[in-house]
Amino acid sequence: MKKIYLALLLLCVFFIEFAHGQQNNKEKSFLNWFDSEIGISNTDLINGTEVVEKYRSLPKHHKFYNINDFVLGNVTYINQNYYNVYLKYDIFNDFLIAKVAGKKKGGIIQLISSKVSRFYINGTTFVKIPRINKKGREGFAELMIDNKYFSLYRQHKKLKTINQYTAASYHKFTKIKNQFILKYKGENSFINHKKDVYNLFPELKNNLKANKSLRSAWRKNEIQLVFAEIQNLLSKK
Repeated sequence: MKKIYLALLLLCVFFIEFAHGQQNNKEKSFLNWFDSEIGISNTDLINGTEVVEKYRSLPKHHKFYNINDFVLGNVTYINQNYYNVYLKYDIFNDFLIAKVAGKKKGGIIQLISSKVSRFYINGTTFVKIPRINKKGREGFAELMIDNKYFSLYRQHKKLKTINQYTAASYHKFTKIKNQFILKYKGENSFINHKKDVYNLFPELKNNLKANKSLRSAWRKNEIQLVFAEIQNLLSKK
């Protein structure tokens, strides 16, 4: 009897999850259909600034995330979800740029940053986070880990220099050290050193220091591996 009850319970959970997933897919399909019917250029995505490129850069030294091309992504803009939109993330200026089909003057729009809640591009989710202190900045950050214990973010940065090639000069954008941010117990904190982690998780300090497999992660600044272990330790408490 217990086995039958358990089987029925699992079956109900499955159908609830399946129905929820189907609903999400229907909502996404509807929004895609709606945008295609009325045209993206007639939605709030046109609320932004027409992009005028100020810098001339070489192909391998651009200012964008991963590649210097528009790619299909998703964005939540002015409290509305948009799917399959051509996007580029300008790391240097911390701007999200959208290519809006049907708009005049090229349709390249810099979205209003304060109106962008999150976006998904190149297999990565970015969210808007507030300024932490005078040293930090409000802006977009990659969501690396998100669980019931904490959220780990990474802010990408690039540095601009000018290179002179014959008669022309080009701007070179070089990736510099990332800034890691942890949201724990409702507060955001910078993670720059081991001591920052130990101060936040004093009860796990001995476990983390004793874990030899984390030595390489600390050395290579692969903080996500450290926090994967922290998540594992917290789940056992």
